[in-house]
This record gives sequence, C-alpha cells and structure tokens, in this order.
Amino acid sequence: VVGSMKKYLFRFFLGLFIAIVLLAGTGWIITAIYGDDIKNYFVSKLNNYLSTEIKVGSVEFSVFEKFPDACINFKDVVAMSAPGYDKDAFGKTNTDTLLVAKDLYLQFNIFNIFSESYNIEAIHIDKGRAWIYIDPKGNDNYHFWKEPENSDTTAFKLDLQDVKLTDFAIQFYNKPQEFVFHGYTSKFGIEGKFNEDKYDLETSGGIGIRKLIIDKVNYVNDMKFKVSGSYVNKNEESLLDIAVDGDELDIQSFLSVLPEQYKKRISEFSSQGSFFFETKIKGNVSYNTSPNISAEFGISNGTIK
Repeated sequence: VVGSMKKYLFRFFLGLFIAIVLLAGTGWIITAIYGDDIKNYFVSKLNNYLSTEIKVGSVEFSVFEKFPDACINFKDVVAMSAPGYDKDAFGKTNTDTLLVAKDLYLQFNIFNIFSESYNIEAIHIDKGRAWIYIDPKGNDNYHFWKEPENSDTTAFKLDLQDVKLTDFAIQFYNKPQEFVFHGYTSKFGIEGKFNEDKYDLETSGGIGIRKLIIDKVNYVNDMKFKVSGSYVNKNEESLLDIAVDGDELDIQSFLSVLPEQYKKRISEFSSQGSFFFETKIKGNVSYNTSPNISAEFGISNGTIK
C-alpha cells in the first residue's frame, strides 16, 4: 500500500510539473509571438474611444499576471479631465487631472488573442487617485469614453463585469448639491453587467471616509463610523438594510456637525466624554414610502456644564 501511494504521489507531482512547464512555455510563446502586436492594437483602438488625453509611461502584455485572463498593463497612467465642464467653478482648485495610477490593467479572455476579437471584461486600478468634479450646471469631468465613428465594435469592445480598486483614493466635488467626499480603500471590488440597461451590483471591500461635507457642514470631523448592509434597486423602488455604528466618538466632534439652527440651542453648554450610537435603516424607499429608522445611543464617562 505504501509503495502504491508513493507511485501515485510521484505521478501526480510529475504530471503537475509537466502541466506547469507546458503552461509557462505556452505563455512565453504567446507573449513572444503576439505581445507587441496586441500592445500596439490596444493603444491604437483606445485612442479612438477616448475624448481626453491619457499619458502612459509604458505598456506591457501578460498572460500570467491576471491568469486565467490575459491583460494589458498600462504603467504610470495620467488621465486628464474630460472636456465640457466649467473648471472656473471650483476656484483655485486644479481640476485638470481625472486619474493617476501606478498600474491600470485591462483584462480579457486569453482565447480572444486567437480570434482577434477583444472584449475587455475587467479593469483593475492599483495605487491610484481620482478627482471627480460636477459643475453648477451638472456637467462633469469623467465622461471620457466615446463611441468612435466607423469603428468595428465586434473586434474591440468594452463589456465590463468586474472593477477592482486597490490602494485607491478618490475626491468628489458636486457643486449643485454642495457635496464633498474624500475617501480611501485598500481593496474594493464592484461586479455587475455594466453595459446592460438594468443590472445588479455586488460590492466587496471597505472605504475609509476622510471628509464628508454636505451643504458646507462637515459630517466626519475626525469621527469613525462603521457602515454595513445592502442596497437593492429594482422596479423604481429601493430596498435598504443598513447599519451605522459609532463607538467612542468625541462628544464635541459629534456636536460640531449639527446644523447651525440646532447648535445655537446648545451654544452655552460645554461637554466632554464619549458618545456611542447604533442606527439601523431598513425598508423600502420610493416616492411614497420611507424606510424604518431606529437608533440606540448613549454617553459614557461624560460631563455636561
């Protein structure tokens, strides 16, 4: 029995070794034969689809880095803001840049290489930052993708189903709503059939909020919250099941985000200590319905004068 087991393990590892060698050899051959042509093809096609300038340090092709997908890796990417929005609406803020990234991967099925019909199904942006602006008239700087004239969409198309962000920061400015958001994620993913008119989205990962300003009120102010739950939109109705938890929040920081009309009522009070709360938002949201909102909160080690 021991001898048979040894023979089985030997054959298994030998077969595994041969498979790895064949796979590595095939990948090397594909890269050597098709690599330069694929890189040049992607660069020429993408230029037809872009309405803004994108600067790239280098372009690489790989069948291993995103296996089982093949990928084109654009390194040291700088994408300028798309035209058509009012830059002056944001004062002295430099709004020329939309995105910078150390690596941007466009992923596609490896068999696309042999059919010469490329379908980009996934994008991964690593070590990047984005600046998104919406001017007072609702025009934005991020609509950089256009449908070119007389283009063969069967040979090259964007059919996104998976977007992944790693070590990524975003700054968002919405002038009409006076909304400012600064956030960061070490890993965040979005899955869905984005090209369809109606689709479900699945997200995974965490987002750290550094700044959240609505109508000139800062709703973060060095406070940390944990947000979890789900959001489903279907048939013009949304279903929420969200929990927001805050633990050991500074009372003064919490009170500082209150609207001015409420701050005035407590302006003569001073306080210290920790504030904690748990809020649950659950139910349907539509034109005629609102979700149920429940909250539990309290103060620990606190004083009020």
